[in-house]
Amino acid sequence: YMSLLVASVRALTRTPFNLHSTTVSGATAPLLIVSGPVVTKVGLNSGFSVFGPGHHANATIGRAVRLLLQNVCGGLPGLIDKSTFGHPGKFSYCIAESQIRNPWAPVHADRGVAAAGSAVTAFAGEAPVFARNDWAEAPEPILATIADAMLPSHFTGGGVVVVLGPLHAAAMARAGMSRSDVRQSLFQLARRSLGDLRRAGRLPGQPQVDEETTYRTVVPAADDILVLVAGGHLYGYSAVVPSWVGGHESVAVTEALDDEESGRCVVEPARPPGEEAS
Repeated sequence: YMSLLVASVRALTRTPFNLHSTTVSGATAPLLIVSGPVVTKVGLNSGFSVFGPGHHANATIGRAVRLLLQNVCGGLPGLIDKSTFGHPGKFSYCIAESQIRNPWAPVHADRGVAAAGSAVTAFAGEAPVFARNDWAEAPEPILATIADAMLPSHFTGGGVVVVLGPLHAAAMARAGMSRSDVRQSLFQLARRSLGDLRRAGRLPGQPQVDEETTYRTVVPAADDILVLVAGGHLYGYSAVVPSWVGGHESVAVTEALDDEESGRCVVEPARPPGEEAS
């Protein structure tokens, strides 16, 4: 996994990512999203329980990054890392995009990497929030459900990762929607009125009548929503990973693996039957 770990470190140390953003009072941790042929090659999980246990590659890569942050960068809880609660992703937070059930090009293809290549995308994210809609087949109700899950309490205008479950992604693809269409729809739907924000104390002053129909979107622009496909394919769920920091203080960064790095990734051996996952 060393090539993936090196690419992850490159992404985390790019200025736009702002590594310090993972030590703030909110519960952000580096979410690593691996995409491309390397996913299958090293045995990364992109399906059932994609955020959970049971797969050596996901756990190892995510844990290695956490140990680097703690033991090399000094990001120890209460010292450098001042997260109020933290979340399990601060132990290990590595997922993969589905190659089989993704109806579009890989997520990295929209981020300057050749579609046939492999890449790691790093995002400073909180714990995932799940959006269940297994009663609708049209994309509109599903998008509305996901947009509801995108509304954070702090409303600071940071980016967001939307992990579409395969059933939700298929519904959108059947309707002729592209990944860009999904981003744009969520951008328009995930919003709160200025009146609501004033009542919640996120804006000063009392709500005015015209502010009940004047809205602020969750993110500054549609491109601040990173959309990928992963998770189990039997139920109608998607996941939203919000950020804590506001605006563009920290943005997702994608690092490609070159041919040499991809070649050094070795095939994950099959686990013997009955052996417990680490």
